[in-house]
Order: sequence, then structure tokens, then C-alpha cells
Amino acid sequence: MKKKALKRVVSLLLGVLLLVGCALPAGAQTTWRNPFTDVKEGDWFYQDVLWVAERGYFSGTTETTFEPNTPMTRAMLVTTLYNRASPTELDFKSSRFQDVEADVWYTAPIEWAASRGIVSGTGQGGFTFDTPTLETFSPAAPVTRQDAAVILYQYA
Repeated sequence: MKKKALKRVVSLLLGVLLLVGCALPAGAQTTWRNPFTDVKEGDWFYQDVLWVAERGYFSGTTETTFEPNTPMTRAMLVTTLYNRASPTELDFKSSRFQDVEADVWYTAPIEWAASRGIVSGTGQGGFTFDTPTLETFSPAAPVTRQDAAVILYQYA
């Protein structure tokens, strides 16, 4: 008797949830409050900015700017991959690269990527394919298509 009553309650709850789900508009999303003064709803990239910002993959260059026409730097690309991967067990405070300062916004992402073989340095130092020992990363350099292809391939 108890089993039958439990089945009815569960069925009733599932039915109510199904009806509520059907009543919501298709594709309903949470409302995103756009903090970026340089990203307008009519811009061709608006939906893309919304998508990456909602998921925390990208943030603005400041609290109120996204700078969609600014070239992406090597540090920005690596930070995006780091944000997508969401590593929680890692807390890198310093880096193996001479030009990556300790405790700045890109320190942990660059060291995370380097520790996984996703990136290596860009110059100064010996380099072999088995043990990359390049000592600089060039975080502020614009990412080239070549850099992006290599980094994304290694990430994948």
C-alpha cells in the first residue's frame, strides 16, 4: 500500500515538473546584465560575448570594457583555456618564465598550461623537443595564428 502511494506522489510531482517545464518559453535564459559599455545588443558579436562571459571563460579588460577589437594576447588565450578547464586543485603563485610576474591575473593560467605541456616559452634559452627550456613566455604579445593553432592543439 505504501509503495503504491509513493508511486502516485512521485508521478504527480513529475507531472507538475513536466507542465512547468513546458510552460517556460523555449530557449529561456537567465538575464545577463551586460557590464561592458563597448558591447551593444546590436553588435554581431553580442551573443558570443554573452556566452563566454556567462560561463566565466572571458572577462573584460576592465570592469566596464571588453575591447572586442583589441588583439588577443598570449596570456589572454591561455587564461581562457584555464578558465574553461576550471582547475580547482592548483594554485600557482609564481612561474618558471622570467617575464611572468608572480601573483598577477595570468600567472596561474600560464604555469598551469606549461605544467601540462600546453605551452612553452618563446625565446632565450636552450630548446629541445623533449624538454622545452625556453625562459620567456611573452604574455603581452599578440597571439599569432601559429601560436593559437599550437596552443589549441596541445590543449585538445
